[in-house]
Amino acid sequence: MGFFFGQNRVISSIPTSNIKYGRLYNWYTATDALLAPTGWHVPTMVEFSTLITTLNAIESGTAAKQAKSIGTTYWLSGNEGTNSSGLDIRGNGCRVSGDFSYSLQGGANLHSTDTFPSQPTQCYILYAQSNRNYFSTYGWPKNYGAGIRLIADSDPGVTQLTDLDENIYDIVLVGAQYWLVQNWACTKLNNGTTIPNVTDATDWSNLSTLAYCNYDNDVSYVFL
Repeated sequence: MGFFFGQNRVISSIPTSNIKYGRLYNWYTATDALLAPTGWHVPTMVEFSTLITTLNAIESGTAAKQAKSIGTTYWLSGNEGTNSSGLDIRGNGCRVSGDFSYSLQGGANLHSTDTFPSQPTQCYILYAQSNRNYFSTYGWPKNYGAGIRLIADSDPGVTQLTDLDENIYDIVLVGAQYWLVQNWACTKLNNGTTIPNVTDATDWSNLSTLAYCNYDNDVSYVFL
């Protein structure tokens, strides 16, 4: 059937990735056609749902448990993550209304490209909490900051991916999907255009254009 963990494989090991939590981006950046390298894209909610279904087929109700990193290095206490999928999802925090008001290690917030049909100002994200073993999906304003985890269009046929900033990402196969193991951290679009780094809370909350930030405006959270 193609989704048992015996068929999952991390297809890279050397050199080691330099990514810790990655960066936070607004939805306008996540949906820009030039964000991802050729052959990769920001997932849709259908693709996130496929991932959840794949993991729940192994053990129902434990999709996030299987996807989260082990222990409390990157999560608050109560984390039961096993990382048996190889996705190594870490609490990456978020930026809400311009402020970093939510705990970095309390939850993982990942953008999809989808919006609410009845609420065009809101977008869907995938959410994992430190003390829950399942994923949640919900909507929030497009100018909020979340992480980005890219998925491949098809078998990438490579061992790792390197972005335009020379950051290194591992790749894992989960079911029939190839995912980056680390959250996106590049400061450029795929054509070399620099994405604005917006640090001011008011400026961020008023955005309707591309932007990224580091959690708490601290680059030490981005890299190992």
